Amino acid sequence: MVTITEAVQFAVRRQALAIHDMKMAARVVESYDKYGYVSPDGSSISSKLPSDPEKADWKPGKIKCEKIVAHMSPKSSQWRQYRAAQCQVSLLLTARLILKCGGETVPSINDLRAALGQNRIGHHCRPGRRNQLAFKAYRYLKKLANRLERRPEAFSEAEVYLESIADRKNTDRERIGSHEY
Repeated sequence: MVTITEAVQFAVRRQALAIHDMKMAARVVESYDKYGYVSPDGSSISSKLPSDPEKADWKPGKIKCEKIVAHMSPKSSQWRQYRAAQCQVSLLLTARLILKCGGETVPSINDLRAALGQNRIGHHCRPGRRNQLAFKAYRYLKKLANRLERRPEAFSEAEVYLESIADRKNTDRERIGSHEY
């Protein structure tokens, strides 16, 4: 079963991937050739001949390079969706901070107000919008907690994602297991 913390973490991950996809879709790359010096193994390049005697065997050659000529900007057709996704991530990060203040559960409204008074929530957003964002995130957490209680099967996608992360960690531990210090 998925906990509320894991559901929020999954939502943050999904939004981050959506933002990345939008940014990559708006990016336009142009290829060009450049003349420079290439190392014997071909892994390093330099625009000038290296003066180090160890690098005397570098050869001149043509290097293929890429230049970014367009990226996500306010002129982009997806700019509104991009900004909405950023606002959603900000809300989710605020929800995560609220959960941390509540000991991984949704705190009471008085605990939320106390945390706001101590400036433990919303330090990543504009000061004038801090309280509004915190209460909006609190309402989101209350709704999410109710959904998790009533229909936990609706979060099967998050559960699959978390299992894949756990499997990846176990694989890494097994691989590194014999090399522990």
